[in-house]
Amino acid sequence: GYDISIQKEPVILKRNNGPETIKINLSKELPVAIEGKTDEVKIPVKAILASNLLNKEGNYSSSFKITVNFN
Repeated sequence: GYDISIQKEPVILKRNNGPETIKINLSKELPVAIEGKTDEVKIPVKAILASNLLNKEGNYSSSFKITVNFN
């Protein structure tokens, strides 16, 4: 079996060409799907975006942590 956890702290997206930020909160969507005999696991992730209407146009990016504990 395994246990999957996703970071609880909000993810801060930063605009690639500027100082602006957008906050998102992540959560796991269930069920986690195991694909056939390939041992591939699909982990759907849901994000809630808290955007300011004054955010500038552009690409925003960041990273987040997912931990899988096999037991």
